Amino acid sequence: MNKPKLNSMQMMTLISAGTLGVDILTVPRRMVESSGQDAWISILLGGLLTLIFGTLAYILAVQYPDKDFPEILISIGGKFFGRLMLLIVAIYVLLYLGLSIKIFVQALLVFLLDKTPVFILMLLMNLVAGYAVVKGLETIGRVVDILFPLTIFTIFFVMLLALPQADPIRLKPILYNNDKNVLKSIIPAAQRFTGVGLILYYFKHTNKSKSSFLWFLAGICIPVFSYTALTLITIMVFGIKETAILTYPPLTLIKAIRFPISFLERLESFAAVFWIGIVFNAAVLFYYSSLRNITVFFSIPEKYEIYAIWAHLPLLMMIGQAESNVWEVLDGTPIIRTVQFLIVLGMIPLLAGYTFLKNRRRRPGESKKIRDLPFYYT
Repeated sequence: MNKPKLNSMQMMTLISAGTLGVDILTVPRRMVESSGQDAWISILLGGLLTLIFGTLAYILAVQYPDKDFPEILISIGGKFFGRLMLLIVAIYVLLYLGLSIKIFVQALLVFLLDKTPVFILMLLMNLVAGYAVVKGLETIGRVVDILFPLTIFTIFFVMLLALPQADPIRLKPILYNNDKNVLKSIIPAAQRFTGVGLILYYFKHTNKSKSSFLWFLAGICIPVFSYTALTLITIMVFGIKETAILTYPPLTLIKAIRFPISFLERLESFAAVFWIGIVFNAAVLFYYSSLRNITVFFSIPEKYEIYAIWAHLPLLMMIGQAESNVWEVLDGTPIIRTVQFLIVLGMIPLLAGYTFLKNRRRRPGESKKIRDLPFYYT
């Protein structure tokens, strides 16, 4: 087994950073469209569902401590069915990464770099993310460790400054003739926490300890709390009608904050710079995951991985250029969400259950390694 390159605490930052990606720009609008003023309740319930399926992903990862997700799929499904499952996962991750970068670039055009060509912004984002992956897991972990505190600080700083303009009356009536919409929105809300599945790619490279599972749970809870609080504040500031028509409610929320002093009049430009770090973290983490999918699928030796990294560049550019505007990208995202639904709520639970039952049938001497999983690791 290779020497771990990440510590247990980094499990929290990696999962949180991977989840707090481009979705944070669109979550309030998407959830308000489906469940109105009770959108925050749907997100909370979706977060609880994510904890359940995230735990299943963790159980699967722990039972294969020396393998990541692509290797697990091959190990369970064999060369044919394993590669077939891996192909589905690889296409999903690649499309999600490419469309996420496109959505983020469109947000930059609206709020910060309105004169810069889309192609240039996408190229720069892909190049920098690819370079971070080239430098390896230790570099990725350090970059996330640096940017993650700034991410959390920016989110809560924005919400704190927006509180004076918030009106709690806009949250009423709570659950009035709306319980069906809230329940229907639980699955779409859970689909916003995409980064939870990253545990299957990074657990192999993490120091295992008794606290690993707790750090993982913390990595899920931070995005759940952040999304819920941000949606609450957005609804209280704009109301449900205006929130439903805003392309990027969090960035508009920053723009709506008023200051009596002149040097903070362009707060949205200042804050948008820090939001770049939020999406960059997620882009790097999913870029690495996509690299692992491709290298395992094609059995690419480690010394040739650098070619697979830069082979992503034209693919991601083509995905981004395939859609002409952000609305088309956002409308196409539900297709990606459907595939995600099949992977996270279908494939992973089935694989976790199958592997767990298989290991339970082993002789006692062979199963000590996983006797109290996922809450204990020897």
